[in-house]
Amino acid sequence: MPTAREMMTSDVRFARAEWSLEELMGFLTEHAITGAPVLDGEKTVGVVSATDLVRNRLPTRFTLPESSEMLSQAATGGVSADELRGLRFEQDSGLTVRDIMTPLVYDVSGDTPAREIADVMVRGRIHRVVVTHRGKPIGIVSALDVLRHFQEQST
Repeated sequence: MPTAREMMTSDVRFARAEWSLEELMGFLTEHAITGAPVLDGEKTVGVVSATDLVRNRLPTRFTLPESSEMLSQAATGGVSADELRGLRFEQDSGLTVRDIMTPLVYDVSGDTPAREIADVMVRGRIHRVVVTHRGKPIGIVSALDVLRHFQEQST
């Protein structure tokens, strides 16, 4: 059974706690991702996702691109394609990433087996875990990564 280190994306993109929501949308769009761990200085303080933006029903003037990968990630995260397409910021809300993020980080070590990661995700009702080594983030495993693993095992 593969471990977190074998399934993780090691090129982790981090959002910053102090970013405006406009900066967050630009970041998600630029990297075609639907969520990321949040840093305050060097410390991981939470996780933010497109779901958080939708949940807060924030008006926006930015529109996320409709890449199939992004729509797939959004669906895995519980955000429908219509909700994702509907994100448009009209004005600066004054909110920051810190205001809308989930202030809880689920992390696992690099040698955590896939089944254990799946259990953490189901119990925590989360879509990504941060892989750490000596307290520092080294990667991220998404629900899609875990599903790919189990799909490969069944073929």
